[in-house]
Amino acid sequence: MTNLCTLFFDSAITICGQPTLEDQIASLAEQYAGGFLESYRTGHRSFSHNSESPWTGLWDYLMEPLLEHRRMVPREAPSGALAEEVAAELIRSGVDKEDIRANHQHITIDLPNGRYRLYRGLQPGTPAGSLRILLPGQSRIFETGLAPGELSRLILFIDSVIPPLKRVMDRLEEDIRIAEKEYIAGQKAAEIARKAVSKLLEEVLPALDIEFSFGLVGESVRLNLRKELHGSVDIPLDEIPSFLSDSDRILSTLSPVKPQPTEWIPATSSFGNLRGWPIKRTK
Repeated sequence: MTNLCTLFFDSAITICGQPTLEDQIASLAEQYAGGFLESYRTGHRSFSHNSESPWTGLWDYLMEPLLEHRRMVPREAPSGALAEEVAAELIRSGVDKEDIRANHQHITIDLPNGRYRLYRGLQPGTPAGSLRILLPGQSRIFETGLAPGELSRLILFIDSVIPPLKRVMDRLEEDIRIAEKEYIAGQKAAEIARKAVSKLLEEVLPALDIEFSFGLVGESVRLNLRKELHGSVDIPLDEIPSFLSDSDRILSTLSPVKPQPTEWIPATSSFGNLRGWPIKRTK
């Protein structure tokens, strides 16, 4: 299966502009975008490690196969490249020194399509050779374990394939906006239907001393009905056997219990922070 791992290790950076590579990168992004949108629509929000940001999930989707491949390749190289060594390799590859900024914890690189951060290994969770993509989107910190030349080539490779990724992610952003509008429109229509159903039920069922709750399920109404009976009667002890043998007499002592007042309890929406519409139930 084609992934960023095979594209990186089987490709030289000089061919990154060829349409075939761009098409393959776009195809990977389309796969991710389709899964993310479906997950977003159903409310599961679980397609990526951090689905709050589509870009964060995309970087996981693309980078993990590559890094997993690297962990499986035996090597005698150091566990990770020093940030300064990678920066030097980038400068030798043509990156302007002005586009590389350093402080005591990390080095930040600005390239034509993105921004990247190399960690010096001075903090827990950021060993030497760790990489974070800052733009577009923001990735988590990846522990690459790559040698300086390989890591510099990876950064240049990623930057070269960002344009087709960005086109796909721009479409995904628009699709998400459309999905949200459709969801809100559907919820408004459901609220109108809920009010209509509630009015019909309120006109009939309470008069019959019937408690009810309901919810809208697609194009159907899920209706739960309940009628309670209560009775109290004093019977001489010697008449108990005859009373229990007469079912009609037992039932005649029962009368319906008036329904409890109802309240509307809102439910949580499947779309993150959007509020869902209430389901009616008794206190």
